[in-house]
Amino acid sequence: MENRILRGYVERTLQVCAQICLDVGGHLIAEMGFRPPADSHDVFSVLNEEGIVRDALRTDLARMVGFRNLIVHDYARIDDALVYAVLQDHLDDFAQFAAAVTAFVDSLG
Repeated sequence: MENRILRGYVERTLQVCAQICLDVGGHLIAEMGFRPPADSHDVFSVLNEEGIVRDALRTDLARMVGFRNLIVHDYARIDDALVYAVLQDHLDDFAQFAAAVTAFVDSLG
């Protein structure tokens, strides 16, 4: 937390990872003709409704969107402890999302 450059790198990388999940989810929803999401948090609800992501992952990814929004829009309020907690406890969310999307796409044949 003392290294400002590393902290900024981690924040930006988490922001980009969350954005990638949103973008992939949005493209998948559009391509498959699923109901349009009401907002960015709803992207993962749609994917959950379609059986692509499980309930717990939907919840974690929706929280990640809130974290991403904080970094993008309200960076003055970023809590270093929150960034550290996301880094320590939620990196696997991205891998789980990638695996869920890959499994769905593979199931299409």
